[in-house]
Amino acid sequence: MGNESGRGRTRCELLDAVWGGRYISDSALTSRVKMLRRALGDDGNQQRVIATAHGIGYRFVAEVAELDDDAVDAGDAVDEPGIVRPPQQIRYCVSPDGVRVAYAISGTGSPLVRAANWLTHLDLEWSSPIWAHWLDGLAHHHRLIRYDERGCGLSDWEVADFSFDAWVNDLELVVMAADPPPPSA
Repeated sequence: MGNESGRGRTRCELLDAVWGGRYISDSALTSRVKMLRRALGDDGNQQRVIATAHGIGYRFVAEVAELDDDAVDAGDAVDEPGIVRPPQQIRYCVSPDGVRVAYAISGTGSPLVRAANWLTHLDLEWSSPIWAHWLDGLAHHHRLIRYDERGCGLSDWEVADFSFDAWVNDLELVVMAADPPPPSA
């Protein structure tokens, strides 16, 4: 898609570029744009970053400036010197109904569990420009535990039970697998 600022994109261009020709409803695209706006501190009313071109699609409207290495002040760096990104360890556990649930652990400290939400993917979130800085920040002070819910990401996709109880049981399963209680005395 390039980094052309100001050029509008039709819904079809966005759908093809992001979802590669798979059918995605207009409401799914609208929902993703809303999440992107929220992540960028924008909203549908102010539209300082992503503007809606009614009946056509969307347009990136924020000012873009390219900086050379000399123009960047050391204090502007995203990564703090001396801070190494904690590695992510992906593991699997199996639910009582036989579903393999993928979970990831990163960082050290007291455990912090991020419950799965709609359409997660441990690897993609880890490298996502939208989510990576949040995950790094959480893992910097905690032992961050995340997982892909059944039917998503690295967990089993062919699943019979998508009930609320199954999701709660998976959360409990991941917590026990990632942070087992100390042995009884």
